[in-house]
Amino acid sequence: MAIFQIVNGKCHWQTPFKSLDEVKDRFPPDCLFVDAPDYVNEQWGFDETEIGDDRFIKPEAPEGWIYDDETGQLMPEEMQAAAIEQAKDAKQGENNAALAKWLEENPLTWTDGKQYGVTLQDQQEISLNIMSYQMATQVAAQSSEPATFVLEWHAVNEACVPWTVEELTALSVAIRAHIYPAYTLNQQYKTAIYACEDRTSINAIDLDYSSLNPTTDEDSTENADS
Repeated sequence: MAIFQIVNGKCHWQTPFKSLDEVKDRFPPDCLFVDAPDYVNEQWGFDETEIGDDRFIKPEAPEGWIYDDETGQLMPEEMQAAAIEQAKDAKQGENNAALAKWLEENPLTWTDGKQYGVTLQDQQEISLNIMSYQMATQVAAQSSEPATFVLEWHAVNEACVPWTVEELTALSVAIRAHIYPAYTLNQQYKTAIYACEDRTSINAIDLDYSSLNPTTDEDSTENADS
């Protein structure tokens, strides 16, 4: 809630106070203060004959202008579309950052019991290693020289060790399956973001990847006991 001073039927000043109790004894008794919903801004109208949120009247924008609910300011209509597109791009940036955070925090536990990173950088480096190994093998075969390229990879917080191309390819496939739900959710959020028609709808999208977090043995035990 916001606390406004009402002057001449308008929300004249949004105070820094959080409740009407904080206003008491700070101002003359003829000063009118009211609590308002968070979406109300200064210069909104105030109708004391109404009740609750109906007391607050959104300003009417003049022709060629729109009232921006997010900033509480008037802006030319031609600026609205650009502002919405910027908000979409910013929200998608948050979406991609949330995905990157999930990938960083959710490595894959492989068949050897160790954990392997699944970030975009990890994926790219594994693919590059496999491709480089395959190219080196082809070159060696054509030149009748033995291949000297050593294929290596590493577990989380460990040094690189030799891998066979079959093992590293299998790990790459497993990583793809591990991250696929997160990438799918990222694309679903992206579709929802760019389908929005206003910034209020964009900001209302909750980018929640927590439902994809792997269930630990402890969680499974708790669920079984409940």
